[in-house]
Amino acid sequence: MSAFCALGNRHHARNLTCNGVPKANVSSVNDTVPEGITKYVIPTFVNGQSIRALRDSGNESGLLVDESLINPDQIIPGKTDKLKGIFDSDFREFPLAQIDFKTPRL
Repeated sequence: MSAFCALGNRHHARNLTCNGVPKANVSSVNDTVPEGITKYVIPTFVNGQSIRALRDSGNESGLLVDESLINPDQIIPGKTDKLKGIFDSDFREFPLAQIDFKTPRL
């Protein structure tokens, strides 16, 4: 049986995200950032952890946050939203969480 994921409240293989996307197919700001986009990479804090984030000034919805930065008790039970990341071609469903988000600039 696959591992239980407290974040998504379901079982899935460790090499998949909560919504079934292979982790190898998930882009991260820690990956190589294409030329010209580095000016949009900003220092950010999620739940007190220092990270780098990709600023998307056209985003009018929620934040996409790596599941490793979320504590299971921050997940809002039964609440999900369909979001599309900046490099995604399709919308995907994600669990909602209440997090502490801070950034020195937007």
